[in-house]
Amino acid sequence: MTQADSTTGPMDAFSVRPRLSTRLLRFAGLLLVVCFALLLYWNWTNLLLAVTPAKSAEEQQQIVDELAAFGVKFQTDAETGKVTHVFFPASRQLNDSHLLKLAGFDSVVDLQIGDNKFSDSAIKVVQGMPKLETLYASGTLITGEGLDSVATCSELKILNVDGCFGIEPEGFAALKSLQKLEAFSASNCTFGEEGAAAFKSHPTLREINLSGNELLNLEAMTSLGSIPNLAVFILDTSPITDKSFVGLKPAQNLEILAIDYCSNLTDASLQVIGGFEKLKMLNLMGCSRMTDKGLAALSNLNDVEELNLYLSGTTPAALAQLTHMHKMVHFRFNAVEATDDELKHLQNFPLLQEIQIPGAHLTDEGLQPLSGLTELRELLIGGNDQFTGTGLKYLSNSKELWRLGLINVPVTDEAIPTLLEFPELWDLTLRDVRVSDESIPTLGKMNLRKLGLLYTDVTPDGVSRLKKTLPECEVMFVQPEGR
Repeated sequence: MTQADSTTGPMDAFSVRPRLSTRLLRFAGLLLVVCFALLLYWNWTNLLLAVTPAKSAEEQQQIVDELAAFGVKFQTDAETGKVTHVFFPASRQLNDSHLLKLAGFDSVVDLQIGDNKFSDSAIKVVQGMPKLETLYASGTLITGEGLDSVATCSELKILNVDGCFGIEPEGFAALKSLQKLEAFSASNCTFGEEGAAAFKSHPTLREINLSGNELLNLEAMTSLGSIPNLAVFILDTSPITDKSFVGLKPAQNLEILAIDYCSNLTDASLQVIGGFEKLKMLNLMGCSRMTDKGLAALSNLNDVEELNLYLSGTTPAALAQLTHMHKMVHFRFNAVEATDDELKHLQNFPLLQEIQIPGAHLTDEGLQPLSGLTELRELLIGGNDQFTGTGLKYLSNSKELWRLGLINVPVTDEAIPTLLEFPELWDLTLRDVRVSDESIPTLGKMNLRKLGLLYTDVTPDGVSRLKKTLPECEVMFVQPEGR
């Protein structure tokens, strides 16, 4: 090796290291840029919301004008001029970008975005709404991730996510942080143990609607039953069984219970319901396995104002077991085949405002015991061959009666003058009755605004004369064939 070689060799070897280090640094820098770009791409919405400051009233108005073109409606505060209420109509034109325009709307207290295809990315806009109290997001595409965003709204009082099928059962667990929530609705969702556990002993929750949910087992119902101020519980069309329903038993402050078409519930659940002594409204429509015998368990429910037994497994004989409900205002029951002797028990409901008894074997004298129903507003009688209409004279004290339907009963012109006893009557339906043009002058003396003359003996000429007498009355007329 020459002297020149001995001096240049080591220098060349040493100089390679800086060149390799430079390449590594460049590669690492490029990798960081790529990673940052990817991070920015995937979290663009979060970044956008994070750097968006609260908008002034003037800035909000610009967005309001822009979104108004898509049918979005707003309400503003009279003092500040800032938006407080936002309503998005259901529209195919709307997408996430439209909802994200509300970034910085820190004044919103009511946001309604239901029945739109808004996703989790768009729902994150609520994180910038610290005053939000009401959110209707039914029918949107949000999932559990979207509920995580909703869970940051510490002032939220009303939340509706009906039909949000993308929310898995565990996604509802995030709602535990909503300690000011008062009303929650998740009908037709996969709400089960996880969501119920989030509400266990909740301090402010008063109303829950879980209709159509199929995951409510005993553990879930026990959690819901622990809510101390629960006043409204709606669980229509659920496959829930007696074994699970009993978990609700501790909810002693219930005032409204609606379990329509819960066809797996039997008289055993009526035993539980009988303990809810504060109930004012009870809907059992379509509960086909609940019977007259089971209604005996309701003997302590003295404050009931509304009861629906229609299409349940009960019969008209059940009226005798409910006579203690003197505060009843609205009552619907299976009236088919009811007799005068059974219907007389309606007299025990002096505040009753509505009677529907299609198919009952009512006679004219059958109305005599009901003469004390002075609060009666609506009456429907139909489907028998005994009631002629003259018995309506027994209801002459019902001066507030405004709707009357006489359908498929042997009512004739003789009964029509009796209707003059009801000065507030403005909605009258006469269908499949033998009323003729002879009654036109009497009908013309009434304050009718809506009249149905369907398959009667009234002629077109009679209707024409009536319309001249009552020009403001909407008349629906159908003449039977062959008359």
